[in-house]
Amino acid sequence: MNYFAHGVRFVEDPYRLAGTALPDWLAVVRRRVRIRQRHLSRCSAGPGTPLQRLTEGVRQHLDDDDWFHRTEAFLVVSSRLGRIAAEFVDAHMPDPDRVRCGFLGHLLTEMLLDSVLIERFPQRLEEYYRALRTVDPCLIRDAFMHWGLPPVFELPAWIPIFVSEAILYDYLEPHTLLYRINQVMRRVRQPKLPGGFVEILQRGRLIVADQLDRLLPASRWGEA
Repeated sequence: MNYFAHGVRFVEDPYRLAGTALPDWLAVVRRRVRIRQRHLSRCSAGPGTPLQRLTEGVRQHLDDDDWFHRTEAFLVVSSRLGRIAAEFVDAHMPDPDRVRCGFLGHLLTEMLLDSVLIERFPQRLEEYYRALRTVDPCLIRDAFMHWGLPPVFELPAWIPIFVSEAILYDYLEPHTLLYRINQVMRRVRQPKLPGGFVEILQRGRLIVADQLDRLLPASRWGEA
């Protein structure tokens, strides 16, 4: 899952919201650091404190991913998007064997899911960024010591950049979404997708929108 799907339910709880984003922030600034459930169990913060809310947000992220990636809906949609992407790659890219289309199907499912949710809940995207502007990045940096991990010193600089760039607004348009996808592709050392890939994004978005209630069933997710 991606930023907005993880956090849309918690825009009124800034530190829990930040916790849902933290594992993905680490994927950008310090990929080798992975927070596990066993780390979170070491935290002894008092109920309702920012540290406790942050810890709960990270735990929510881990629980969400563990559940989501094992659902039939995710497996079906990501496989379908991977096949559509592979057809495009084979037809339009000079070295198609370099592209991990299974990974690409996974990535497209998560980013297009955010795109669909943002269109459905535009006000919550504004609240998402408003909430993150209130958190203390230094507290988030120091939380790692409470989890038995070394502090990630890049976070106090990175979090304000993430908030100011507001990348999730780019998910609403195919061309700007492609730019953000290519940022991920570059980060994982995959070839850049050409401009024509926006057609795949448009097709994929319809697929994800059609399967939204199966990807995020109300029995698990509530109405948001």
